[in-house]
Amino acid sequence: MGLLAINGKLILVGASPVPFNLGAFDFIPRRKSLVGSLIGGIKETQEMLDFCGKNEVFCDVEVIRPD
Repeated sequence: MGLLAINGKLILVGASPVPFNLGAFDFIPRRKSLVGSLIGGIKETQEMLDFCGKNEVFCDVEVIRPD
């Protein structure tokens, strides 16, 4: 939460098997939001791809054979 800008929003699209604690003051002073989604829509996916392209964020892919 410390990395989010003022009015920043962290969107969880997966669930951690381990619970985590966040206090009210992680959100209130800088108007941050934490939301969840089971799936992102086309708009969100395009925003993510645009962000990655603009900021040179790339996937790290490792292919592991079954054997």
